[in-house]
Amino acid sequence: LLPAGSVGAFSGTSEVVSQDIPEQVAKTQHWRQGVFRFENESLDNVINEFNRYRIKKIQLQTAQLGQLKISGVFRLKDGDSIITALETALPVQVQKTPEYILLMPKS
Repeated sequence: LLPAGSVGAFSGTSEVVSQDIPEQVAKTQHWRQGVFRFENESLDNVINEFNRYRIKKIQLQTAQLGQLKISGVFRLKDGDSIITALETALPVQVQKTPEYILLMPKS
C-alpha cells in the first residue's frame, strides 16, 4: 500500500521495489511544467535528460566531462539556456554543428 502522493516501482511479482516520498515525486515531475531541477547532478545525467526533449542533441567529447557536477533550474522552452549555463559554470566550451552541440574541455 502506498501513501497518497507517493510513487512506487514494481517488479514482475507485483512487489514494491522502491517507494518515493511526495517531495521526491514532485522533483521528478517538474518536466511536466517544462522545468528541470538538478542538484549536484552529473553532467552526463543532465545531458541525457535534456536530450530526451531536444532535436539537436548535446554530446560530450570526453567521459570525464560527464562526471562534472551541476546544480540549477532550467526551462525547456529556453532550449539553449542550458548551453549558456554550462559554459559559464563549468570548464567546458561549445562547438555547434548542424547535427549536434559538442561540449569539450576548455583549453
